[in-house]
Amino acid sequence: MTTIRSAVGRPFTTDLTPDQRRSYTRLSTAIADAIDNGQSVPCLRLPGLFDLSLAKPTTPAADDEDRVNRLVRRRELAALRARLCDRCPVLQECGEYATSGVQVYGFLAGSWRGGRS
Repeated sequence: MTTIRSAVGRPFTTDLTPDQRRSYTRLSTAIADAIDNGQSVPCLRLPGLFDLSLAKPTTPAADDEDRVNRLVRRRELAALRARLCDRCPVLQECGEYATSGVQVYGFLAGSWRGGRS
């Protein structure tokens, strides 16, 4: 899960509506409960896999074959992320947070989010 972070490393919560804040609190609590119960939260366990930098290459494709290979790799990574999210113990709470209208960026609840949901 990727969220915007303040200088001290905490997600911004001051600009959230009361409903968004409740959704964020439910998600945070669900994550803590899952970890306490020994369950794995994939985006916390494998954060590099959910990193936005994997979404698009930083250099232009050398040729059509390179472009196709990159597209195939991106689709395979997206499918892997989605499968991991499908098994996540906090998928429902993550989805509710991602669709609450809060500004989020990254791979949340099984799909890419790029701004306001």
